[in-house]
Amino acid sequence: MENNGLFAQEQHNQREPLPGAPPFAKRGKNLDSSRKYPAPPGHGHVLMTDCLVPLYDNDAGSLYMWNMIGLFRKLDWNITFYPENLTPIQPYSSELQQMGVEIIYGQTTFPKFIQEHNAQFDLALLRRPAYAFHKLDLIRMFTPTAKIIYDTVDLHFLREQRRAAVEQDMNVFLSSVSYKAMELYLAKFSDLTFTVTEVERQHLLRLDPSLKVAVIPIIHSVPEGIRPAFDHRSGLIFLGNYAHTPNIDAVKWFVTEIWPAISQQLPNVAFYIIGSNTPKDFAQLETIPGVKVIGRVTEVGPWFDRCRLFVSPLRYGAGMKGKIGHAMSYGLPVVTTGIGAEGMQLEDGETALIAESPMEFANAAVRLYESSSLWQHLAGKALAHVQKYYTPQIAERRLAAALENLGCAQRDV
Repeated sequence: MENNGLFAQEQHNQREPLPGAPPFAKRGKNLDSSRKYPAPPGHGHVLMTDCLVPLYDNDAGSLYMWNMIGLFRKLDWNITFYPENLTPIQPYSSELQQMGVEIIYGQTTFPKFIQEHNAQFDLALLRRPAYAFHKLDLIRMFTPTAKIIYDTVDLHFLREQRRAAVEQDMNVFLSSVSYKAMELYLAKFSDLTFTVTEVERQHLLRLDPSLKVAVIPIIHSVPEGIRPAFDHRSGLIFLGNYAHTPNIDAVKWFVTEIWPAISQQLPNVAFYIIGSNTPKDFAQLETIPGVKVIGRVTEVGPWFDRCRLFVSPLRYGAGMKGKIGHAMSYGLPVVTTGIGAEGMQLEDGETALIAESPMEFANAAVRLYESSSLWQHLAGKALAHVQKYYTPQIAERRLAAALENLGCAQRDV
């Protein structure tokens, strides 16, 4: 991945509250030289799968998985992680091993792996519908006693439906139909489904009231220290991983439809575009006065502290927007759309400014940029909001309750 440090500072802040149990010896399993180990008495064993080991400093979804691993370790679960690419990407793999996580890599296939380890797991946590869809039935077949959790991260079909409506693209709509079939199958035939917001939990239950769905929100920790005051800040900022198409659309829509009205009223203000996997055609955006394409950064915290407000002009998407919670955890006021605010219990004018049309968005941004009193109000409310809903302790309690309700909080001994 291009960005090796986009979420590095948040990862540092958020891993510390999630140290897990004291780490075992470093664990890795190259199936060319297989090595097994027993789960300690009194601990359950969970198999986690994803496309690759979580690159916590590349995107919010990976950071969410990293924190999920930390939560399971803190609850004394043993973890085996099966990345689809079977590659121990560094330094992430070594750091996971130091947390006591076993990583599968080398020459194998998932059918072969699950057959050879069919009695090892009490629980399986599957992510990403295209990969999870092909694993669920194999786990049911070869590990019939294991419970299965499907972790949506965001509802892919909902995101693609919204994208199709914005872009008026039939191929994207057909993709949403395919995702919907996969995700509803996974939710129906798993023992439990995780969503990151209550909004998406309710969306699934409207489609199938028989589903069992629990909400495990994205984690945000408030960094220590005093944040710079209103007068010591300048500029607007957007942060995202541009391998994620909603972020590309948001930047281009903002620069073409919203930024001209802002820059006309704030001619000496800059708009900073930060994040990994920056498209080559973003270079053209810098021909527009005030637009600065920064790309990846080693630490995002200093950027949050130097800028006066965070904009998240998302026109489509799903799940909880980690970028917004991340900015709020630094006390950085946010201007966003209804899609950006969805599921985060944000209130317009109280915890954020929410606007839909380009002119409404521009006016909201200018008003917030120029008003010290409004800025201070939203900054304080943002910090309080994060501490109320998105701390590691809240996520840990929710996960522990979900596992207990599932009947797999610990292995019986």
